[in-house]
Amino acid sequence: MKFKTTAIAMAVAGSVVAPMAVQAEGELYASARVGLWNNDTNGVSELDVKSFSSRFGGKGETDLGNGLSAIGRFEWDIDENAFLIRQRWVGLKGDFGTVKIGKDYQTFYNFTTSAVDQPWWYSGYNMMEYSGRSDNGLTYSGSSGGFAYGATAYFNNDAAANPTTGEEGVDGIEVGASFAIGNMTLGVAYADFKGVYLAVPTPADENSVVSVSLSGIELGSANLAVNVQSNDNQEGIVAHLGVGNFYYHVEMMSNDMPTLNYYGTTVGEDPISHTIGYTQSLGRGTSMYYELFQWDKDTGNSDDDRTSVMAVLKFDII
Repeated sequence: MKFKTTAIAMAVAGSVVAPMAVQAEGELYASARVGLWNNDTNGVSELDVKSFSSRFGGKGETDLGNGLSAIGRFEWDIDENAFLIRQRWVGLKGDFGTVKIGKDYQTFYNFTTSAVDQPWWYSGYNMMEYSGRSDNGLTYSGSSGGFAYGATAYFNNDAAANPTTGEEGVDGIEVGASFAIGNMTLGVAYADFKGVYLAVPTPADENSVVSVSLSGIELGSANLAVNVQSNDNQEGIVAHLGVGNFYYHVEMMSNDMPTLNYYGTTVGEDPISHTIGYTQSLGRGTSMYYELFQWDKDTGNSDDDRTSVMAVLKFDII
């Protein structure tokens, strides 16, 4: 009797869950990225084995009917016995576009920075605005033909995120748009309150940044992307050139005053960084990538410079 009751209960539960499973499409994934890293900085050279943003997560989409879908993603970074949240967002999408809330790649990054953020590891050292995935954002994006547009508003703890203001309400905004020009894409973006992304306050006249990128520039067998960022006291230029599996990446920044970049490093001159890389496919879900990185902070002290070489095996487990 007990067995019969249990069987009936399981059958009823299955009849309820099955339609839901048909409507929801989810995916679990995991990627292990571990390799050798030789880092020479401050006059000291070290050879280590380390994880380079190994991660796992899940993402999904559910059809709500009437052309509306619910979407979401949660992703963790697993490095050095630490679990850090890379992405955490939910949203809705339909004919009106897409609305997301949480931690994700937001408007400024999506429309301009992403065009040149191509190296596996060494990228963003001399970019004026390199927030990557930023939290506490409410983002809208839409498109029409070859024209795409979007905006992000940030709402976070003012005292912790932007102690220079301490104001309530919207703590930061980003707007962006892109235009298809043949095989190329022109992207423009504006961000206000740069201090939202940093753990330290920035001067008031550095809280807004304008960015323009042009990607998909074909030069024979090579492909080029260029990004320019500017505000009252800084200018930055980034270029990424890809030829087959090889790439060359350069970042240059000019400062009229000392400031703090995304990595929390004081830079008061004209720093420049170079990255040379190669990606080697080994088979399904498996590849190696190699990067040589050189960073000149232009402080007059060679011990501040960095040279790094890395070889990483990337295996997509699921």
